[in-house]
Parts: sequence; structure tokens; C-alpha cells
Amino acid sequence: KPIKINEHISDLNDIINYIESLHNKKLIIIAHSLGGIIVMKLMDDSTIRSKIRAIALLCSVPPSGNGPMTLRFLRKKFIGSFK
Repeated sequence: KPIKINEHISDLNDIINYIESLHNKKLIIIAHSLGGIIVMKLMDDSTIRSKIRAIALLCSVPPSGNGPMTLRFLRKKFIGSFK
């Protein structure tokens, strides 16, 4: 069964609430790749945003996806994309 992005967001929300309840401190989140888009979507919630001190996104997919970027690369460097 494929997992939907909203399930990841819900899981991260639960983790943030749990950690915050234990330590009562704002969190610093570091996210990579798909984790970055999950964090970006989670930041739409102002309640969760108030519990976050900072976020660092590494090689994250933009909310619009990476399809347009991939197509631009293929058009400009078609042969290079196979290397």
C-alpha cells in the first residue's frame, strides 16, 4: 500500500508534539530530500510552526515537484543526462 504524504506529515506532527511535551523546548529540524517537502507542508500549520525554532532543508524537493526542472535538464543536456 503506497503511503501518502499526509500520513508522513501526521507522523511528524505526532513526533514533534511528543518531543515538545517531554522537553518543553522549541525544536530544530533537519530534513533531507522527501523529508524537506514533508517539513514544508507541516509548516503550513501555525500551531506546529510555533513549536519550531529553526529548520534546515538539504536537497529538498520543491512543493511543485521536480518535474519541470528535470525536463529543462533533459532539453538542455539530453546526452549528458545518460552519463
